[in-house]
Amino acid sequence: MKLQNSYENLLEKKNFDIIRKTAEDEKTISDEVIVENLLSVYINGLLRVKIPCTPGNLAELVLGYLFTEGIIETVEEVDLIDVCEFGSRAIVRLMQDDSTYQEAATQEQKDSHIRSLRSGCSEPWVFDPLQSGSGEPEKKLPSEIRPIEWKPEDIFMLASFITRESKLFLSTGGTHSCALGIKDEKGAWNPYFCEDIGRHNAVDKVIGCALRDNMDLSKGILFTSGRIPSDMALKAVKSRIPVIASHSAPTDKAILIAREYGLTLIGFTRNGRMNVYSKGE
Repeated sequence: MKLQNSYENLLEKKNFDIIRKTAEDEKTISDEVIVENLLSVYINGLLRVKIPCTPGNLAELVLGYLFTEGIIETVEEVDLIDVCEFGSRAIVRLMQDDSTYQEAATQEQKDSHIRSLRSGCSEPWVFDPLQSGSGEPEKKLPSEIRPIEWKPEDIFMLASFITRESKLFLSTGGTHSCALGIKDEKGAWNPYFCEDIGRHNAVDKVIGCALRDNMDLSKGILFTSGRIPSDMALKAVKSRIPVIASHSAPTDKAILIAREYGLTLIGFTRNGRMNVYSKGE
């Protein structure tokens, strides 16, 4: 597998002159604003999706997206991910020519347009030619997740790490953050970290970084800055990550998914405490 980010020095934030108003007065100031990039992803020559994102770790974003969406099950299925010099197009070449994907995608493109992911909270349905005959997306989920041993201080460490590393958020207020800690042979956590305007993107980026380095996701803890809805829980399940945690709240469906698949789900990690909604056994 070859990952290639052909872009260099893409701006992640820009300065705008704005008017700062208070009850008493107003003044013109310079404000740092997060950059929104639109990445078009082509798989085997066909447009799959357009992703609004922050221009950084784009090849890793695509790799994580392919993996968490079930398009690939292992990195060995990917021959190349090449992001162009402008950060606007990603070319994905799978190791085997998937004729089923090609034929279904070609027919779908005759009938409708490819939809874009939103950068915000919920994602619209995006065409997936790898579907069951019922028209519902095929769920490539493990029967159960293998639990790992963890301590409260592991979660608090990742919570502090994500707060400390969220430099784009501190300067612009416009990103979500995600950390993925994976224990090494000596028992130390080596966290990956990414920021993005989309919290799903931030998750896909850290997973893509870990996959790039051939890390074992089944030994990891995923920590996200935002709340945990069902689709975020499913990303962890599909990736076989045994623990997902957040500063914020989970939804009821996320809890049910976590309990069904043995995913440890933790919310409201703050001020030295946390809520454990599901504990993998």
